[in-house]
Amino acid sequence: GPQEHSEDAVASRDFLIDSVYVCASVLLNISRICEEIILFATLGLLVLPDAYSSTSSIMPQKKNPDIAELLRAKCGKIIGLLTSAMAIYKALPFSYNRDFQEMNPILYEALKETIEAVEVFTGMISEIKFKKDLMERKAREGFTAATELADLLVRLFNIPFRDAHRIIARLASAGRYEPNAGDIEEVAKEFGFDIELSDERIAEVLNVEKIVEGRRTMGGTSKVEVERMKSQRKKRVLSQKLSLRRIKMRVDLGLELMKAEIKEIGGNFDDWKKSED
Repeated sequence: GPQEHSEDAVASRDFLIDSVYVCASVLLNISRICEEIILFATLGLLVLPDAYSSTSSIMPQKKNPDIAELLRAKCGKIIGLLTSAMAIYKALPFSYNRDFQEMNPILYEALKETIEAVEVFTGMISEIKFKKDLMERKAREGFTAATELADLLVRLFNIPFRDAHRIIARLASAGRYEPNAGDIEEVAKEFGFDIELSDERIAEVLNVEKIVEGRRTMGGTSKVEVERMKSQRKKRVLSQKLSLRRIKMRVDLGLELMKAEIKEIGGNFDDWKKSED
């Protein structure tokens, strides 16, 4: 709609900086995910699609995560564009300044780069294959169930978590990553807690799958909760798409009205647009 104050209409470029910031925010998140992809690929936890990787120049068997690395670098470029826009804007007096013209290409480039990055990123993510069996094996290494064991001591024996933490930490420091009931009882006694556990109960707690499925609170790791979060986010994305479509329709209608007004006074919008391009 119309701006109520002429200074808002002429002097402000907040909308431009906000738009470039959104682009930077999108690329920041893409960059972080790409870093995870690069790390997972280095550890052999996933298979990169051929279309989004290249062969090492010296090791024929190696795949380089080229696209993930380029997308990670692209984020730095968009941050630079955001910094440029703010640096141009920071000391301009009110009202209009010709400096604003230098901000327009920044917006166009940021939008173009971000749209292309999202498209490439989406394609790469959709084709990545995760090595599920290897990841499950890795999940069992390094005493993954340590926190769950500490929680068990809290739940069953009302041991303060700080003490339960110390008991399990003592076992971990001794390299006893698969303790039995007797191991835990022995260390607990050293800390002044006389408890009785069964090996069956310990085996159940050490089961990684059960640990994951046991976290059913909001934001937990259980399949039910993850599926709920996925469903909720899909609905949110759909709602945002519909809102965006309505905004686009209003913009398109506004352009058509503007074209009609320009034609009425003897001009041609398309000729003007070509000269701007």
